[in-house]
Amino acid sequence: MLSWVGYLLAVSGILSVAGLALERSLRPHGRATRWVWLGVLGASLALPAVLAPAARTVPAAGAAGRTWAAAPAPAGASVASDPVGEPRRFAAARAGVTAADLDTLIGVLWLASSGIATLVVLAGCENARRRRRAWRRTAIGGTPLLVAADTGPATVGLLDPQIVVPEWLLAAAPETLQLVIAHERSHVEARDPRLLALGLGVAVLMPWNLLVWWHVHRLRLAIEVDCDRRVLRGGHDARRYARALVHVGTRRPVPVGGLAASPGSASSIERRILLMNTPAIHGWRARTAACALLSIGALAATLLIAPPAIPTAFAGAAASAGTAGLERYVGDYELSMSVLRIELKDGHLYAGPDELTLVSGQLFRYGKPGCCAPDSDAYLRFATDAAGRVLGAVLQQNGIATEVPRIDATRVAAIDRSTSQRVRTQTPASGTEAALRQLIAGIESGNPSYGELSPQVAAGTKAQLSDLQATMKPWGALRSIEFRGVDSRGWDQYLVRFERGAAAWQLILDPYGLIVGVGTHPEPN
Repeated sequence: MLSWVGYLLAVSGILSVAGLALERSLRPHGRATRWVWLGVLGASLALPAVLAPAARTVPAAGAAGRTWAAAPAPAGASVASDPVGEPRRFAAARAGVTAADLDTLIGVLWLASSGIATLVVLAGCENARRRRRAWRRTAIGGTPLLVAADTGPATVGLLDPQIVVPEWLLAAAPETLQLVIAHERSHVEARDPRLLALGLGVAVLMPWNLLVWWHVHRLRLAIEVDCDRRVLRGGHDARRYARALVHVGTRRPVPVGGLAASPGSASSIERRILLMNTPAIHGWRARTAACALLSIGALAATLLIAPPAIPTAFAGAAASAGTAGLERYVGDYELSMSVLRIELKDGHLYAGPDELTLVSGQLFRYGKPGCCAPDSDAYLRFATDAAGRVLGAVLQQNGIATEVPRIDATRVAAIDRSTSQRVRTQTPASGTEAALRQLIAGIESGNPSYGELSPQVAAGTKAQLSDLQATMKPWGALRSIEFRGVDSRGWDQYLVRFERGAAAWQLILDPYGLIVGVGTHPEPN
């Protein structure tokens, strides 16, 4: 979630540059600019939504060289290395706040702030609705008006926008009243309150994004500047209109609400007067072209920023929307001399005993939606050919990519025969006891021989080495290693006795003698 906050801020920043550049290329030519900032606000929301799924359907690159990992270890052990990468039981011993906890907290704060912002806007609308009941109706020059004691001039309402003016304005010079009504009538005809409502709608979806609120501020200013131009094009004198704006700006009306089109602050009125007295440019100039090119370049830059993975908080929604077509992933896959069976149960995909949560496209995360399991950073990305047939998958964790090819019944039978033979004879694989001794000695010394471990197991061991040492140090020196048999997966089981403790270890080697899966949990003496 934190990565998404940074990504959205980066996109908003680039869009800010694009909006300013495009505004400066259009405004000198007398073009409307409110559409620029409405487009910037829309792009702040639409670009991440459009780019995120596309970015995640690209298959991940494999690690240098081919790596193979073993099937997941059973879930009963308290300390064990999980072959999908980081050890599950090692990670369970971690203390403190995890990245998943931080993401959850940020997600909760995000949703809470959006809810509060929505309530504030709705409260403003409700306040304006209640106050409108006390405003009297009148008409001047054929234009219907609402007259309030201390509110306006402004245009209020979305479906039925109406002009509200303060009581004091009726006693002002007729010319001032006429110009104010012309301005507000232009707001009504252009449906400016609706445009402002759309901008605020984007802002309340990410209220923590100060750049988005700045975009709303620029939209407000652009709406007023465009309205000024429409009024002057209607034949009104610019000097008299500027005097009317200053006269209205010196008053301090009670705010109507967030969705009202109103004159704005004194600084914005000053800015509007300066713009209205700037003569329009006819024809393209170098500065205009440079601003237009800068805007195009900034927009293109947003496409170069790769969006992060979809946050866990939204993974459930992604899963519910993408359950169709999961059947094509069902089948058998080879994971380090073992069969990883992908099954579909009650609409959910499982890799062995572990549920897979759809993140985006063909990317799945180990664990249930919204959970913060220690192995929640393990991902399985399926790969397909041009015809959509699933060729296999890539297992990703601890910075390691492990290829998991899909296999047919013949290969499954061969693996099962090999495993069944070892299970039936209950004989250890050649080299497992020596590899286990070397691993234990390396952990105790703080310098394991990582070259004797698969990349997945090496990364997990390195990440949890201090935890392993803290667990094993009270046991004392190694006394004996006793073979206990072969489990149903073909893993060799050992009971390792120390001076003051004992632990059960399970491990499996690949054909080259590398440890591709290892697990351990304490045993009573």
